Amino acid sequence: MADQTLLTNFYDIDNLVNVDIEMAAADWGKVRLTNPHFAWRGNPNWMNPPTTKEIIDKYYGHRYDYFATTAVTISGSKYPAKQRFTSVWIVKKSFGGLKSETKPSIKLEFGRITKEMKDKSSEADKRLAKKTKNDALALIGTSHLTLNNCIQDDSYIKQPLGYEIFRPGKSRSRDAPSTTMTRGIFTRQRPGSTLRRRA
Repeated sequence: MADQTLLTNFYDIDNLVNVDIEMAAADWGKVRLTNPHFAWRGNPNWMNPPTTKEIIDKYYGHRYDYFATTAVTISGSKYPAKQRFTSVWIVKKSFGGLKSETKPSIKLEFGRITKEMKDKSSEADKRLAKKTKNDALALIGTSHLTLNNCIQDDSYIKQPLGYEIFRPGKSRSRDAPSTTMTRGIFTRQRPGSTLRRRA
């Protein structure tokens, strides 16, 4: 369960968050260029992928493949203090109109471990996944982050402004969506081995 105080601190409109993602360059290329396994809501014919229960079950209901990162480091101008996480997974987030092969929207899942992964994971990996998830929950109040690419909003203000306008009308704080600004660049950590993405 999310801790609302931590989420409020993390998503404070005055807090600029750095999310530094380290992963193998080849895997980042796969994240960028991957196509969906099957069609999804509202656009069943996009790229004409087959959509059957067997296909959906084969991929455990995930439209895109998840990839392991080397590490993810989070810090904020006000909150939180810099912390590095391992056992973080990345997946492309996209519908037809927002598909980008250079700057895709992505989701991060801290301590992701599915039933299928549990069957193949060592006890040490399971403990690390649980620790990563708990550490993320203790730091920012959630074990999932979505990093949108804002390709339809060069000002980067439309989403946070919309949330701020509608927030006072919500009767409970958890009903109000949250957003914060992030900044980022890609750099090579070691030539030919790992890309770092600050999103």
